[in-house]
Formats: sequence, C-alpha cells, structure tokens
Amino acid sequence: MLMMNLSSHGFLPKKFLKLKSSLPLYGVCLCGKAKKRSWHTKAVPKTIRDRKDIMPGAGTLVDQLISHQPGLIPQSAGSLRREKITAVTFFADHFSGYIYGHLMCNTSMKQALEAKQAYERHASSHCIDVIRYRADNGQFSNPEFLQAVESDDQTITFCAVRAGHHQNGIVEKKIGDVTALAQTVLQHAKRNWPEAILVALWPFALKYAILLSNTLSMDENSNTPLSKFTSTPVDSTNLDLQNFHTFGCPCYVLDHRLQSGSIGPPKWDPMLPLRIFVVFSPHHSRTVVMVLNPNTGLVSPQFHVIFDDHFWTLKFLRTDTTPQFWTDLCRNLEADSSGFDLDPATTVPMDAAAAPSHHGGDNVADNFDSGGVVAPSDEQDIPESLVGRDTQG
Repeated sequence: MLMMNLSSHGFLPKKFLKLKSSLPLYGVCLCGKAKKRSWHTKAVPKTIRDRKDIMPGAGTLVDQLISHQPGLIPQSAGSLRREKITAVTFFADHFSGYIYGHLMCNTSMKQALEAKQAYERHASSHCIDVIRYRADNGQFSNPEFLQAVESDDQTITFCAVRAGHHQNGIVEKKIGDVTALAQTVLQHAKRNWPEAILVALWPFALKYAILLSNTLSMDENSNTPLSKFTSTPVDSTNLDLQNFHTFGCPCYVLDHRLQSGSIGPPKWDPMLPLRIFVVFSPHHSRTVVMVLNPNTGLVSPQFHVIFDDHFWTLKFLRTDTTPQFWTDLCRNLEADSSGFDLDPATTVPMDAAAAPSHHGGDNVADNFDSGGVVAPSDEQDIPESLVGRDTQG
C-alpha cells in the first residue's frame, strides 16, 4: 500500500504504521483489487531481468491494453471530437521499473509507431536512449514496426508464441497494478460525485495511477521508479505530498478576469467557478493543475485553485444550503487530515482511497499530455445547480 510505504520512509507520519495490521476495509478499494484467485502452484521465483540492463533504456518491455469501454479523448481547445480512446500502449523500463502509457484511438500500426515515438521523446527529455525492446508476438512483429526499430539502431526480442506471456511479466504486472489503482480512484470519485464523474474519464484515472506508481512506490533504499529512471534522488524538494490532490475532486478556480489583472467581473458575481481536478500539467510546475470545465468539456491549466479533496462542499451545493457548523467544516478542510469527522452530520470522512497522480491538437497523446478531455455524455448532464452558467475555459 502506498500510504504504508510512504510512512515507512518518513514521508508520512510514522503513526500510520500502527494501522498496518488492522486496516479498515473500504468497498471501492476491494472492487479495484478484485481478480480471479490463482489455482496454480507457484514455481520457484525467477527473474526475467537481463543482467546487462544496468541503466535506464537498456531494456524496455512493451505491451498493449485494449478497453471495450471507450474513454474520452483529451482536448483543451476547438470543437469536441467524436473519437474515443480504446487502447493504451505501455512501456516499462527494465532497470528502474518506470512505466509510460500512450493513449490510442485504435490499434493500427500508425498509432503503435506514434506510441513508440512518444515514449522515445519522453525518454530523450531525460537524456535516455532506448536501446532494446521486448514485446509479445502480433502487432509488434509487423515488418513496419521492425523496420522502425532497425532504423533507430535498436533491437527487439519476442516472447514465445501463446504460452510465453510470462516472459513479458514485468509489464504485465505493471499494467495490472495501475489498472486496479485507476479503477479505485475513479470509482471513489464517482461514488462521491456521481453527477459529474463518468466512467469514460478512465484515461485520466489511468494516467493518474501511472503517476502514483512512478512517484510514490519506493524500494528499500527509498528510491522510486521515477528517481531511478531520471537518476534523481528523492527528497522533499521533488516529492511534496501537499501538492497531490484527490482525483476527480471539486475545485474552485479564480475567475480568469481577476487572474489576468484586467477589469474583473461584476463585483457581486461568483469569483470561483466550479471545476473538476483531473491531472497535473506536464508543461508547468507541479503546483499547476489541469481542471475540467463541465460546461464546455475543455481542460485548462490553473494555478489559483482551491481544492475540496474530500468532496465536503458538494452536499451543500446540491441542497443550496450553508453548513450548520461552518467553523468545524473549515477546520477540517484546513487541517492536515486526521481522517475523523468533527460532526458526522455535516462532514464526510476522509477515505484512504483518495489517492494523489499529465492544448488541443490532432495527436491524441499530445492532447492528453496537456491534460485535455472532452465533455460528459448527454445521458449524464451535470445539474446547473452544481456547475453554474459560466463559460470560462
């Protein structure tokens, strides 16, 4: 568990370790981790890591995830597109365990090559050269993909046909872990805010889960996959947990006219339109987040944001009432989260599944890396009482 891992390495209070043997059960977490029980006898543990993989990029595992549930295409400008996300290509680095996911509208060879190029650009931004791939048979054995590998002075090996998936086990396990975590954070947000959170937001939840896996999973030496991939030590300067927020939580953004310093809105108009937190911006500081405007279906980077990580304000927005014990509510929101209510009648308990977590254009991956998303479906329109009538981007 990420919380226990962070506590054992001193990034969270040590008192949480006392709960390790008696953690309370939560339905959303159980649903996210649900899977078939294994009936095979486990063999002697072996490693499939090549001893020559002594640096990032030396060996990379590749696999794909196909989703029968279409996901929303990230978008931050222009008319909303009708295409949907149906597949993800994953790249897992042998040496560091770092994982990268590229969203795709289909499983065509063109999209597979775009995924390869996107991963290599990402690795190059950290001064890493990709040397060798390992993949399943099928699309990656296509002559066009092999030619692209050869033209980049790389090599590729394949797993055995049909029964050889264990030879690609590292990326298979990574996909299973981040998918379960993505389902957990998505269902947690949907349970707390069913009017706004759609299952079609799974691409954002998946990217968020990948971020958690890369930045918060620590080994015995307090190294994370990201720190090993980028050769950067983990400390308080690059791992500030206060900058993380709950996926899908309500957030309130300062009116853009006040942010720009120009003439602001009418004095008594709302200054904080309601938005949905989805991802962090990959092109700004970690304090800049991407938020979804439920009126327009577009996402924009924002800095002047107030987060309701525990979904406490929604109850009173739905009923258009003021909290009976406003002082206690504010104290809960400002506190560092003890996890207990001051008044059960007015607050919602903090949930352990509330975990922390990357402009528009024609390229799907580029759109997502900038945090865009299309609008919710017509079947689940968000009430105006929740989102207001503004059209700010």
